[in-house]
Amino acid sequence: MNKISIKTINRIKQIYINDYTSTLSDLAKRFSISREGIKKRLVKECINIRSIKEVADFKREEVIDNLCKLYNKVKSLRKVRQLSGYSINFIKKCIKGKVQFPIYPVPLKEGFDKVTKEKVRIYAHTIFDGHISHSKYDSYTVGYTNKCSELLREFDDDVEYVYGLKKCQYTREDGITTLHYSSKLMYLDILNFDKSIIKEYPEYKRIYLRAFFDDEGCVIFNPDKGKFFINGSQKNQDEIRFIQSLLKDFGIESNVYKFVIEVTLNKSILKYDNIIGFTHPDKRRKLLTGIDYYEKRFRKINNQNLKIKKYTLKGLNPYRISEIVNMPPSTIRHRVNSCFKSNKYDYS
Repeated sequence: MNKISIKTINRIKQIYINDYTSTLSDLAKRFSISREGIKKRLVKECINIRSIKEVADFKREEVIDNLCKLYNKVKSLRKVRQLSGYSINFIKKCIKGKVQFPIYPVPLKEGFDKVTKEKVRIYAHTIFDGHISHSKYDSYTVGYTNKCSELLREFDDDVEYVYGLKKCQYTREDGITTLHYSSKLMYLDILNFDKSIIKEYPEYKRIYLRAFFDDEGCVIFNPDKGKFFINGSQKNQDEIRFIQSLLKDFGIESNVYKFVIEVTLNKSILKYDNIIGFTHPDKRRKLLTGIDYYEKRFRKINNQNLKIKKYTLKGLNPYRISEIVNMPPSTIRHRVNSCFKSNKYDYS
């Protein structure tokens, strides 16, 4: 046997005593010394040699202890599997009786089955930019995906208020965030929600419409091309017709083109702003900018109409009036003949 230095012997002793998972074979590989040589020196130093079974038992206890700590931290078997690399069955077997598993189904907040405006908003968002799913592994999930922080915060506050559940949040590199809730009772409650109750209360209609246009809608404002309208898209034709009926209940006229619904008339846009509006800040800002632009334009048109009326009552013809107000005679004649009204714009 090669001579072993005292420094190496002391280091081997320290490792073997402090690390219960270390074996003679591990030390032999590490220090390039024969296994028997290390064993003789440890026995000579009055150190008990551990059996393979003792080392295996200790390693198992260490693994179980680490898995218990990890589960108590993340509270999810799937996350423990991802972090540790062990199968869910092995993890369950190891930590069973050592940690407190959650009670399934997770109990929800008292009174969660009542219909409230918050629940209507949750239901609407899960239809448009959300999802409800049931996997083959008996996982029941409800989620909502959006990029707008205000809408995400509102949805999370509503879920906590109605169901008392905490969110799991996932954010992609492009900033799109998904709020995820695991609950069978919440899943069944939303799945069996009676949609007809929305038609019975104006407040529920307003909330449902706002959720639709916040998720699926946009504001088109292009003053150079004279475009200003609100639209929303939905592949479900029945859903589009339902949205149109809700708008009609508020006196808001709209047009449907296949999977798109549009609010174009200036009176309807003003009604939409007063009654429904947007939670999405960018859409709200764009709508108010468009309304402000056209209000100034209508004010200018109304001033022109007052002058045209004044000179018409004095008996001046359109050619003479056009010289005074600096407008084409054809435009003056058209406004007079239509009594200063238009299908799209209300000049009065």
